[in-house]
Parts: sequence; C-alpha cells; structure tokens
Amino acid sequence: MRNFRDATRASLASLLTRIRGKKPEGVRDTTLASPLVMAIHQREKQGLPTRLVELHRITGLTQPEALSALARLERIGMVEIEPDHTNRFDSVVALTDDARWRLARDSGSQVP
Repeated sequence: MRNFRDATRASLASLLTRIRGKKPEGVRDTTLASPLVMAIHQREKQGLPTRLVELHRITGLTQPEALSALARLERIGMVEIEPDHTNRFDSVVALTDDARWRLARDSGSQVP
C-alpha cells in the first residue's frame, strides 16, 4: 500500500511539474508559467486562434493533461473556452483580459 501511495505521489508531482512548466524569465506569477498560457499567449501575439485540439501538440502534454490544466485555468479566470464556429467538434481557447494584463505587468510591458 505504501509503495502505491509513494508511486501515486511521485506521479502527481511529475504531472504538476509538467503542467506548470518552467517559469519563464520575467514572469513572476506561477499560474502564468503554465505552458498552456504561454502557448496561447504566443499564438495571440501572432494573431492566430488556439484550438483546443492543437494545445496538446503545441505543449507536449497529453490530451487529458491539457484538458485538465485548461479546466483549472478556466476556473480561475485565466482562459475562456468558446465553441469554434468553423468546426462544431472543436473549441477555441483565448486568454482573458485579466490574464493578458497580468502577463504584460509581469513581463514589464506597458500595462493599460
């Protein structure tokens, strides 16, 4: 039983590390260090939409890991998930205004 608990703890710790990712330089907020947030942010800067189905490929997370992390980010108000009007089987993920403001603030960019 103890080995199972230890293995589960190690597995969860590994998953959390992968979800959180390494903290990018200049970003103080740990939530913003999420590879999902950073991937969405980079795509938004390029004027590209981010579809739910793409995120696991972009970040290297499995689909279940990406979905779980996105659900958490949506609950805390960092991302919005909307239906994709060009593909009824997919959704588009975008940063909230608050997330964009926090990214700008923490990177030292001009904050409106």
